[in-house]
Amino acid sequence: MSRLFEALQQSGAVGPMTEAPDALEVLDSLAGSLVDEDSKAISLPHTPERRLVAADYVPSLGAEKFRQLATRLKYAQERLLFKKVLITSCMRGEGKSLISANLAISLARNNQRVLLIDGDLRQPRLNYLFDLHGAEGIAEWAPRPDSAMSYLQRVQGLPLWILPAGQDLVNAFATLKPQRVAELLAEVESSFEWVVIDAPPVIAFAESLMWAAACERVLMVVRDGITSKRLLNRALEAIEKPKVLGAILNDTSEPEEKYYDRYYTDRAPGAISATGASGAAGE
Repeated sequence: MSRLFEALQQSGAVGPMTEAPDALEVLDSLAGSLVDEDSKAISLPHTPERRLVAADYVPSLGAEKFRQLATRLKYAQERLLFKKVLITSCMRGEGKSLISANLAISLARNNQRVLLIDGDLRQPRLNYLFDLHGAEGIAEWAPRPDSAMSYLQRVQGLPLWILPAGQDLVNAFATLKPQRVAELLAEVESSFEWVVIDAPPVIAFAESLMWAAACERVLMVVRDGITSKRLLNRALEAIEKPKVLGAILNDTSEPEEKYYDRYYTDRAPGAISATGASGAAGE
């Protein structure tokens, strides 16, 4: 089960957030209306192997932890005035993609417009998590003069949009430069209340720093028993300190898990059990 640690910084407000007055109209015209064109949207997968616990209405400690994280981020946003959040890790296998997906779903369930970007062109995982195989995205947008908004995929029933990594990933490395990343985020941010970017691990790949430079805040995913203190220090040294919003300790057991299960099992006859929803381990 994931344990979330808040390490919010008090300094370095990034300036006022702005929203285009026609932001929702732009989204509706490009990605389909939330109400009238729901058939165009993708459905959230509810298979256990996807581990999108925030997508399920069954009570679970994992889903509750992501709701807590979404709430804490909202409080931090009100204080520090930011909307672009980078999710990264020291190395592969620490669960950043799964955490990015569940966090975006949790934020959208609070009725906030959310864009989830798959910025990990090395090993994109959002295509798998949301069944977006074959969808064009950043790789196809980067060498073209197109609007990035035309590549968005909307999730059915939620104010959540996804910008996939795309298919032509080899060519993307040659065309996706820091200026292009900045242009992308500048185009989309006014249409959303949150922009969540799933970026590559910091230690191994320079693209993560490219995304971090264009973002306002960074959340570092640390996996219990896997991430070493040495690697974590190296990763944190590579990121501007005022941007580090906090850390998420992933894949660790918690004493409140038994209490949570017992609460939902014992509260009433026929109550739904919280067992079966595991933590956010994974890529």
